[in-house]
Amino acid sequence: MKTGYSVVSLLLLITAASAQPGKHAVYRTGPALQGMISAAKPTVVPIDVHLDSALPSGGVSRRMQQGSAVVLARVVSDSFKACALTCTHIFFFDRSGGHWLRPATDATLRLNLADGTSAVARGRLIMADTLHDVALVALAFRKLTGVHLVGVPPSGWFSAESLREGDAVLYIGYPMGLGIDSSNFPLSRTGTVAQLTDDRSRFIIDGFVQAGHSGSPVFVRHEGTAPEGSFEQLRLCGIVTSYRPEIISEAGQDSLSVQTNPGFTTVVALDAVLPRLRAFFNLR
Repeated sequence: MKTGYSVVSLLLLITAASAQPGKHAVYRTGPALQGMISAAKPTVVPIDVHLDSALPSGGVSRRMQQGSAVVLARVVSDSFKACALTCTHIFFFDRSGGHWLRPATDATLRLNLADGTSAVARGRLIMADTLHDVALVALAFRKLTGVHLVGVPPSGWFSAESLREGDAVLYIGYPMGLGIDSSNFPLSRTGTVAQLTDDRSRFIIDGFVQAGHSGSPVFVRHEGTAPEGSFEQLRLCGIVTSYRPEIISEAGQDSLSVQTNPGFTTVVALDAVLPRLRAFFNLR
């Protein structure tokens, strides 16, 4: 039976049809991941730190560094306790000058409350681990009757001992200051565990980060009995500290070296600070 179409004509028709935009042309993640992202975002807050450095003229230069932090919280009966976890270098390191300064001790954070509102609070540095680049910040906030901060409870902490290379991770933060306004709206990204260190104090993920991502929490999906798409399906396993730079050098009369971001990010495992967290929250 003759159809009037050659093989070439059919190929052209198929190609043209596939190129047409349609309602189902966009790939979307599953509702479970979307639900977990929405539930995890309120635990991630921006942190501002003012650093002072001495000038050659004898004056003082003040610079503000921004980063990300994750709120940890524990409710026991009528008792509520919370702190924030972020990077030590936010309190020490001057990005513009590239050197270590006398550490700052105070920070400003915009916290998310359980009633859907937010409040600015002061933070005080109570632990700075320069080896692992992780800091613990105590929070000073008004006690609100019946309203608590949104934070990751101890049941949501995860040891790197259980991580495997290839595991999917979710990290959330405020790169380049994006998402910082009157209502916190951090950016989320996904990646995979690319490498684990022998002592499991750090691991590397295949995922891009930018300035402002420092202190961003890294979550791994926990396979358990929690409802699909709920925050209980996520476990906090570490925080972003930096990316692994690639140095590209151009040989010649005027040598030129350029530092690029290849997309491999160093994460300090939660294990590095677990003893201090247990002490802070009075956990056994």
